[in-house]
Amino acid sequence: MRTFYPFALIAVVACTAGGPGTSQGIPAQDRNYITNAELLSLPSSSLYDAVEKLRPHFLRSHGASSLGGGSGDDFATVYLDGRPYGDINSLRSLVPAQISGVRYYDAIGAQQKFGITKGSGVIDVAVKTGQ
Repeated sequence: MRTFYPFALIAVVACTAGGPGTSQGIPAQDRNYITNAELLSLPSSSLYDAVEKLRPHFLRSHGASSLGGGSGDDFATVYLDGRPYGDINSLRSLVPAQISGVRYYDAIGAQQKFGITKGSGVIDVAVKTGQ
């Protein structure tokens, strides 16, 4: 029975420690989200340049989705505050300092959130309020 107590203590300590992907209570970086702090941490003239440095997989071809019958669009569509904005190159017209966050949705996630059935996902850009 004495050997049970040290193992129980170890189990309790392990359960109270930060879970996977955390370090001392700091959440792990979300691979599909870019924060304003990340955008401001490096010099970039456009949001496209910042995304290219921080999460280049957002800008890569993910193959045309078969959800909409194969539209032929291999790149994500850009949405601004939840509304259609343009193609991937429209990120070049946005300034990182005015952005509060950027989230990438794969084709299935984009269909669930935005109801779209074409393309290879969505890059949803949230603009800072009060600009």
